[in-house]
Amino acid sequence: MYDNVIWDFNGTIIDDVDIGINALNKLLKKYGYKTIDDKDHYRSIFGFPIKEYYARAGFDFNKISYDVLAPLWVEEYLAHEPEAPVIYGVIEAMNKLKSNGIHQYLVSATEINMLRDQLKSRGLQNRFEGVFGLDNIHASSKQTVATEVVKGLRGNTVMLGDTIHDAECAVAAGADVILIASGHQTYEMLSASGHVTVRNALEAVDIILGR
Repeated sequence: MYDNVIWDFNGTIIDDVDIGINALNKLLKKYGYKTIDDKDHYRSIFGFPIKEYYARAGFDFNKISYDVLAPLWVEEYLAHEPEAPVIYGVIEAMNKLKSNGIHQYLVSATEINMLRDQLKSRGLQNRFEGVFGLDNIHASSKQTVATEVVKGLRGNTVMLGDTIHDAECAVAAGADVILIASGHQTYEMLSASGHVTVRNALEAVDIILGR
C-alpha cells in the first residue's frame, strides 16, 4: 500500500476538456487557423510542453508569439472554468484514501494562485496536505515541482494523472504512477505508454489499497 498520493488537477479532478477545446478554437478562429473538430482530434494532439501542443494545433509562432497566445487562452479558459465539474467518483476516491490514512497532495501545471482559486470554488481547498503549482501561466513543465514534492515525502508515493506527461513527471520524481483516462488523453494512448491505466479514480484507489 502507498503512503502518499499526488493528484493532478485538470482532467484528473475536474473535467475541463470541453472548456479547453473551446478556448483553443476561439484563438484558432481569431488568427485564421482551422479549428479542432472534436474531442478525439483534441486528445490526439494534446500534450506538454503546452507550446508544442499549440504548434500541433496549427499556430505559426513566426506570425503570432506563444507569449501572446498563452495569456489570451488563459483569459478565455478562466471565463468558463467555473463550469468545469469535479469528475464523478473523485470525491469518493479522496474520501477512501483519507479513511485509509493516505496523505494526499496536489501538483499541477496551473499557476499556483489560479489553482488555489479553482480549488476554493469547488470546496476542495482543504482536501490536500500540500498544493503545488507553477509560478507562471506558460506551464512549460511541472516535472521539477513534482520531483521536489516527492523528495520531501516519506514512504511510498504514487501519482495520479490523465496524461503521458504525468507519467513522465512521476518517473522523473521517483514515484509510481496510475494513469486515469478521464481527461485530456485517451485510454488507448495512456495504456500504450506501458503504465498502469484505469478508467476512473475509484479503480485507481482499488489498486492503491491493494484490492
